[in-house]
Amino acid sequence: MAARIALALNAGKRVLWLVCGGSNIPVAVETMDAVRSRVGKEELSRLTVALTDERYGPVGHKDSNWEQLTERGFDFTGIATAPVLVGRSLDTTVSEYAMRMKELMEAAIASGGLIIGLFGIGVDGHIAGALPGSPALDDPRYVSGYSAQDFVRITLTPVALKKVGVAYAFAFGASKKIALGSLISKDLPIVEQPSQILKSISEAFLCSDQV
Repeated sequence: MAARIALALNAGKRVLWLVCGGSNIPVAVETMDAVRSRVGKEELSRLTVALTDERYGPVGHKDSNWEQLTERGFDFTGIATAPVLVGRSLDTTVSEYAMRMKELMEAAIASGGLIIGLFGIGVDGHIAGALPGSPALDDPRYVSGYSAQDFVRITLTPVALKKVGVAYAFAFGASKKIALGSLISKDLPIVEQPSQILKSISEAFLCSDQV
């Protein structure tokens, strides 16, 4: 993943890198460090980092994916960023992030740049913050917000996820075995298993100890 990002940056391309939270935060931190070791300051300035999903709340709250990335050592120096939380209402936050993602994705595509995503896969087969049966799965916007049992979630929708050019999904542990088995062997509706969206991405790589 670091090699793909660095290759595009060194070729003068704009890169939009979508990162997730949770157990894949160490992967994001290590990848960012590896990218820095392969590119110069000017090349790095063409990189924008944004989130695949976020937990709504005050800026910097303890469950925020952006806050956890920062606390775990993700180095944002010298790159463009697109954090989700801006201290506004849920509706405004979702609308503004949807517009921002649309702008960033369209700009990357128009310039021949790269949209690359780091994803996790949940035990229920969810991807980003799009849980099975959630309203995010049929939202016509790039971003959706809704109340789940655990958090008020803000997430990229299938509309946005289908714009990703290269995806890396990391899913480890025995608890993911059933979901991964269904992902690989079955063609299920996205509303039932959102991670099936990976099959709509031209390059998608699955890294796991369960397959």
